[in-house]
Order: sequence, then structure tokens, then C-alpha cells
Amino acid sequence: MDDDESYTSKISFTNVKANKIFVAGRDMFVGGWDEGHGRFEAVRDALTSANIPSQKRNQALKELGASEEEAREELNKGESDLTTLSQRIETLTGILRDSGALVSSGTALGKSLKQLASWLGPAGESILGLLS
Repeated sequence: MDDDESYTSKISFTNVKANKIFVAGRDMFVGGWDEGHGRFEAVRDALTSANIPSQKRNQALKELGASEEEAREELNKGESDLTTLSQRIETLTGILRDSGALVSSGTALGKSLKQLASWLGPAGESILGLLS
């Protein structure tokens, strides 16, 4: 094999109970949408009950909805690139931070965002940094 050649492998899993598997620094999701959907719902619930101005809440809910749709599409493709999704959630986190909703990452909203970022694996590290 020449140095310029590359190969792509397709791996099939059956009866795997993991939601995500890390392979050589990349994320490979195996049946992970149920868990991801639950994490988006937790952020939505916390956002709905957070004490922030309605304009910021609506902006954040719109960004959250777009992020959730993108996550669903990426996972359905089978070859997930979570970079853009991570950037969307960083934008959402910035909106919430600027509105004062993330005074502490110990709030329900901060905790749910941390769980969502953790679900993203390495792609969520920058979000976790914003919440520290």
C-alpha cells in the first residue's frame, strides 16, 4: 500500500448495548438517538423553567431545536460528523451564558447542558469548557 492510499472499513455490530463507541479518536454512535433525544429534552425542560427573558428563551429554544434536528440527521447518516452540531450547542450555551441563565453550571440548565455535551464525546469538550 502506498502512503497516499487510504482505506475505509465498514464495521457492523449486533446485540450491542452501548450507545456510543470511541474508535481511534472518532465517535461512532450505535443506537444512540434515544439517549441523545432524552438529553435534548432535559435541556428543553430546564430551559422552559429557567428565569430568563422571553426573547433569549425563544432564541435558545430555536437553536436547541435546530441542534436536535441536526443531531438526528447526523446519527441517521451513520457517519456522524458532530463538529457543526457542537458549534450550534456552543452558540446555544453562549446565548444562555449572556442571559445570566448559567451563573452556575450547577443549575438544572447547566447540568443538562453538561450531560448533552458529554453525550457528544470529544466533540463536546469545548462546550464543557464554556460551562466550567
